[in-house]
Order: sequence, then C-alpha cells, then structure tokens
Amino acid sequence: MIKRIIPSKLKNSLVLSLSAVLVGATFVGVASAESMPSNIHRSDYLLQTSTGVVHVEETYSDEAMKANHPRRGVLLIPGPVVNAAWYDMSVEGYDAGKILADKGYFAFAVDLPGVGQSTGPADGRTTTTDYDLPVMREVIDQLSHREKIPKLDVYGEGGTGGVLALKLSADKSRVRTIASSAQLYKNPTPLTLAQAMNPGLIALFDQIAAPTNYYLQTVAPQYGQFVANASAEVQAYTSATQPGLYPLGSQYELIDGPLPLADPTIGKVPALFMWGAQDFVAEPGDIQQLAQDYGKNHHVYSQYTEIANGGHLMRIEAASGNGPTSPFWNTYLTFLAAN
Repeated sequence: MIKRIIPSKLKNSLVLSLSAVLVGATFVGVASAESMPSNIHRSDYLLQTSTGVVHVEETYSDEAMKANHPRRGVLLIPGPVVNAAWYDMSVEGYDAGKILADKGYFAFAVDLPGVGQSTGPADGRTTTTDYDLPVMREVIDQLSHREKIPKLDVYGEGGTGGVLALKLSADKSRVRTIASSAQLYKNPTPLTLAQAMNPGLIALFDQIAAPTNYYLQTVAPQYGQFVANASAEVQAYTSATQPGLYPLGSQYELIDGPLPLADPTIGKVPALFMWGAQDFVAEPGDIQQLAQDYGKNHHVYSQYTEIANGGHLMRIEAASGNGPTSPFWNTYLTFLAAN
C-alpha cells in the first residue's frame, strides 16, 4: 500500500486556494449540532482497495435496512477540496446523509484518495479523476455487496465529483443513475478562466507544492467565495471541518485541459444535471448543453434543471438547499423516485 505522505512543514504565510487564488471571508461562530432521529444511524469505516483504503461515512434508516424491495443507495462524491463531512453536515437542513436516509436510501459519503482518512499516492499530482475512477468502481462494488444493493445511484459535485459521476455513467452494471451540480462542461466564465484555469498557476504550484509532494493545506478563508450564499452555521461548519491536506491532481487536470474533462456521450444510465442561475463558474447554457450531449450514443434519459435562486454550491446555500423540500433536494429526490 502506498500511503499519502503528510508534509512536516507547510508555508503558513501562503493563502492559496486549490481552485483559485481567492480572497475569502473569515468565518465566525460555531456550527450548530443537528440531532439524529433514533431511526437513523451513521457509521464510518475504511474499505480496502487495490490502491489503499477509502474512508466511508454511511447513513441509513431502520426502514431502509428492513426493506424487502431492492434497496437503493447513493454514493456521494465530493469536489476537489472537501471531504466526506461536506455531505454529512451537522447543521439542521443540510445533512445530505440524513435527508437521503429519511427517504429510505442508504447514503455513502467518501473521502477521495489522498483526502482525509483515505490513502493516496505519494505524488499528489497523480490523483486525477482517471486515478480515482477505478478506486470508485471498487468502492461501489464493495458497498453494493455490503448492503445488498443491486446498483448505486451516484451524485457528484464540482470538478472532481461531477467528472467522476460522468465517467461512472458508462458502468451500467454498477450504477443506476448519476446526478451532478457545481459542474463545468465546456464554457467557463471569465472569472474561472482567470482564477482556476490560469496556466500561470502551474508554475506557482510547482514552486510551492513540490517540497510537499503536491499536497497543499487549505485554510478556512479559501472557502469564503464558495460558501458566501450559505448560512452562518454552514459557514462555521465549513470552517471547522473542511480545511485540510488535499492533493493537486485534479487542479493540474483542470489547468492542463482541454475541456470537457469527461465525455458525456458514453452515458448509459439516467442522469440529472443541475445548474444554479447565480453560478459564477459555468456560463449560462453550459450545463444545459452537457445534458443535451449526455448519452447521445445510447439514447438514455437526461434531465437538465435550472435552480433560479441557486449559486455554484446550491446544495448548501440557504435559498436553494435547506431541507428536503428545498429546490435542490426536491429536484434530486423526485429524480431518484422516478428512476
């Protein structure tokens, strides 16, 4: 097993976002704890894969465990600079695992290779989505066997989770549906081009991250721009749980391009693509085009939904993602129920 190397020294003076060089707000306050109903349970464990271990946070209800009909389970794949706790937020209305479990689904949030408790390669540049893809296939196989779920539904966010969901969409034997948000297809905004896809970042990353094997430590202010539309409690939770050591593979992948980072025409399972009208990463029409291109080679169902009051991270934003009846969750849960 090749374990992730933890750098002994990081340059604390550098405030560097892995997706951009950003000026973010400082978070204040303490995340509010959310009570878990007695019929909903959560556990975390490590799965052994061919490349190391993957950390999983599993949430389920008594009803889901007792179900006689085919069980349903959702694999929640995070973006490039967040971990499994990004989904299982202990903030009322924003705990994805709890929301899904309450509707009868098993929910599996994971740390991607090299993140959190999941081991990864020594060189953080190699943790691209092509590296992560076979690992996620192994994870799906093990989770399906563990909980006797014929196929998993896959939800992904951002330039890692969303891309992996697309790449997994060809695995019809493993995957039942895919869905994504906070996604980018072919047309980034000028802000994204300047901040996240600027070739000059390569030289900066090489200079700063080479001594630490291309793993960088994030700090709370770097998340400010992305959670600006979230409640104070979600901001505080993010500040407390998400800063950590992250590999740079997906960032190099995005900068090196070209777009798109995955071919949507390979899709063989029903898909949902959500875009927030206030998103600052993808241009208007970009995700709609993704939905139109998805599964062209296989004539499968593809749904595009625009969330009028949603931003880039609509699932955790106060106007679009608070609770199961919010625009985000109503859209996703309706899609799951229909497919």
